[in-house]
Amino acid sequence: LVTLVILFVVGYMAIALEHPIKVDKTASALLLGMLMWVVYALNAEKIVPIVSGAELQEYIESAKMGGESLAHQCLQYVLNVEIIEHLGDITQTLFFLIGAMTIVELVDVHGGFSVITNKITTRKKRRLLWIICFVTFILSAVLDNLTTTIVMVMLLRKLISDQKERWLYAGMVVTAFSLLAIHLVMVILCRVDVFSLKGLLFVINESCFLIVSLGITFLIGQIAKSYTVLSMISNIVGLGLSFLGGVFVPLELMGDGMVKVAHFLPSYWYIRACGWIDTFLSGDSFVPLAGFMGMQLLFGAAFISAGLAWAKRKKS
Repeated sequence: LVTLVILFVVGYMAIALEHPIKVDKTASALLLGMLMWVVYALNAEKIVPIVSGAELQEYIESAKMGGESLAHQCLQYVLNVEIIEHLGDITQTLFFLIGAMTIVELVDVHGGFSVITNKITTRKKRRLLWIICFVTFILSAVLDNLTTTIVMVMLLRKLISDQKERWLYAGMVVTAFSLLAIHLVMVILCRVDVFSLKGLLFVINESCFLIVSLGITFLIGQIAKSYTVLSMISNIVGLGLSFLGGVFVPLELMGDGMVKVAHFLPSYWYIRACGWIDTFLSGDSFVPLAGFMGMQLLFGAAFISAGLAWAKRKKS
């Protein structure tokens, strides 16, 4: 498992450093995917029982492989179940994107988006930002997130000519539908009542981490001097927070040394808070949760302060 994590980090670094190393990110991603599947298959006997023990047992019973060795059972499970499922998910996404982009292009060619763009007459950037975010929030509740992104990017191309401003608005588009997606996951998949105490605690925890994210974004924006550097730093920071903080790899599967390192990351405290809220019972003390959220706010304040200090240094 550690080998897979290291391999993923190295591959993702190659993707983030596409321009400096002059290797196309597509080639890096394909090579990374192939190597990770090979390593996973070769070490299936050690990894599969840990991460997919119940599914493996069901496959052994259905395929009547009780007399085979564990290594053979795990390898066949990877080849006949997991690879096929992941290829199916990837194919489904690709076909969906092809269809969605085709429809959006047809609507654009026949002037369908003018119904919306003609109604937006404001010249104030702040008001336009609120309008774009509101439209995105409404569309994402009706359409798929990918379709919403395609539609809103197409609208932004017609409303905003400056590329840098368009990037800013596109970032807010992603933020708007991401907020709705998070709440839909809470309500539908996690079966959390947003209007209950537990739902309110989840929303507060999200808000704390949102401050952290804004602080990191502000600091990176002040440090980066070009789009290439900005992309590289963003990928590395996002990957590091996700892997070491317990977002991609559960904290239970990480070694004691990795968990100690994770204490210095805001994502670790966000995950700890989510775990506490998930097991919350009436009558429990809120002191641990307050500590988890307080650590996130301290990280957010530190990042914002560092960004302000860097901005002041640049001006002077």
